[in-house]
Amino acid sequence: MHKDWLNMSILEIIEEYKEGDNTPLDGDEVYRLTQIIKAKINLQEGNILEEEYEQELNNIYNKEFI
Repeated sequence: MHKDWLNMSILEIIEEYKEGDNTPLDGDEVYRLTQIIKAKINLQEGNILEEEYEQELNNIYNKEFI
């Protein structure tokens, strides 16, 4: 079933995103991570261009510092 590979991939993504920090992600961080993943999927599937992807990432990261 897809559950096993999905969990492995998600765990790897979370670990990479946290950069070795053992602190649990809060709700805002989870939302930010999902937005990054969504943008990457849209780029991969051809729904947005590279420039749009970069803009999406800029918007996501800029909201972090507001």
